[in-house]
Amino acid sequence: MSRDFWSHAAPAQVAAPAQVAALAQEVAALAMELAALAKENMHMTAKLARTTPLLVATLYAAGVVNARSFLGGSPKFPR
Repeated sequence: MSRDFWSHAAPAQVAAPAQVAALAQEVAALAMELAALAKENMHMTAKLARTTPLLVATLYAAGVVNARSFLGGSPKFPR
């Protein structure tokens, strides 16, 4: 291959330092938002894990014989 091949290639696009800083701030903000959502999801999952057995017991006590299937099943309480 000759060196002339690369002379026709598009020049590399270089981002300005201000653009890089702005993108870095945006990425950091998104990372913080995702971390907050993950924490919220973790807390909700733990809350559901505590609530589901109580709900099943309450439904059984109320006479719902198919309480687990009534709840739609879950890994902890399969159909």
